[in-house]
Amino acid sequence: MNTTQQATKSLTISMAFNGAAINRDEKIGGTVLSIKKLSKNKKAHSVLSKPSQRYHLFQTLVHLNPQDPDWTPCEVVREKEVVQFDLSKRNILNSAELDLFGYMNTTLMLMRKSPLGLTKALSIEEWRGDMLFYANHDLVKRANATPNPYSKEEHETLFETTFTLDTLRLGKDQWKVKDGKPTYKDGVLLIEHGNKGVDTIRMEGMEKVQEGIFQDASGSKVSLSSDGKFLVVDFQLSPEKKKDRIQALLFALKNGIQYQVSGESVGIVPAFFLAATLQVPVPVFHRFLKAGETPGSLDGHSIQNALENEYILDFFLQDKQNLLDHPCDGNDKRVEDWGKFVDSLFA
Repeated sequence: MNTTQQATKSLTISMAFNGAAINRDEKIGGTVLSIKKLSKNKKAHSVLSKPSQRYHLFQTLVHLNPQDPDWTPCEVVREKEVVQFDLSKRNILNSAELDLFGYMNTTLMLMRKSPLGLTKALSIEEWRGDMLFYANHDLVKRANATPNPYSKEEHETLFETTFTLDTLRLGKDQWKVKDGKPTYKDGVLLIEHGNKGVDTIRMEGMEKVQEGIFQDASGSKVSLSSDGKFLVVDFQLSPEKKKDRIQALLFALKNGIQYQVSGESVGIVPAFFLAATLQVPVPVFHRFLKAGETPGSLDGHSIQNALENEYILDFFLQDKQNLLDHPCDGNDKRVEDWGKFVDSLFA
């Protein structure tokens, strides 16, 4: 396949994974460690927040790509008690984090919506008040002290979550810089601006290919123009680099996200995995992963109904633990091989 092909289809992935009290909340009465919960159909369900999933997904991607500067965590600056990404040094071309998860900068007045949409991870079955009693006998015994017992709310169950990627937004960005004045010398593009308290924007490793257009070694481009009031800076990631970022994301989501809470390493490893390419970036499977007729199962009829959505171009389904209580035969849009499904995203 031609590695320069662009991804032109959107993508959504819904998964069910085994979890146990995956997001702790504040203490109750000083001795009970609670879990975060939401009410659904008048029942309590434990929940893992979107920011927590975002953090652990990115840390997994950093761990998987230790030698790739593309995945280095973006530098931050503190401005008037607001901590935000440092856009004077980083942009979507040299930071996969900014490209994938978006950003907001209050001093340069720049904002970019995340191309990757996440949902909360919600338990498929309700929380029924499970709680365990603990005491750290080991350390207190060494100190010849009295144990301080405590309790933890627990919930061992399946969770469902969804990730939706707008591939057309990925790899594209535009800045409007107030009073922006660009200069170029020896491979460095500098942009001075009228925003106080922010360093001059610096882009290294750029080659001037024609007036107002600069390119780095990967083929990613920066284009400069003016709308009369602002300097307009357009970023365009190279197709090959964009493909690498999408494949890195898919590799992490399909194989598992590292996750640890209260010293317990549970991970977010798909037991049921459903991915689809789409005409538009809509989470068409969100909340269709429901409890089945038997405990610990998924409702196959609900998922079959979701697969009838006409936005779906093709889909991949993997049920590693035979969770479906009814088979989902799907239709001729089903792709059995994961590699072929990923290739179809770029076809």
